[in-house]
Amino acid sequence: MELQHTLEDLSSRVETVKADNLKLRQENQILGQYIENMMAASSVFQSSSPRIADRRIGALPKLSTHTSGAGR
Repeated sequence: MELQHTLEDLSSRVETVKADNLKLRQENQILGQYIENMMAASSVFQSSSPRIADRRIGALPKLSTHTSGAGR
């Protein structure tokens, strides 16, 4: 009888974890879309020659390599 209660408790916990996991995945997807939209709207993350491949998640912005000698 004790094992049956333990199994029921574990099954319930598994269902709770599955539901939590699904909720977190959905939240992560929404946050990812938000970040992507913010990066697209920001001039900091715009390259001089935009390419579709550079817009993937995790792609770093193209930074200018020239510096002015002022202040050195």
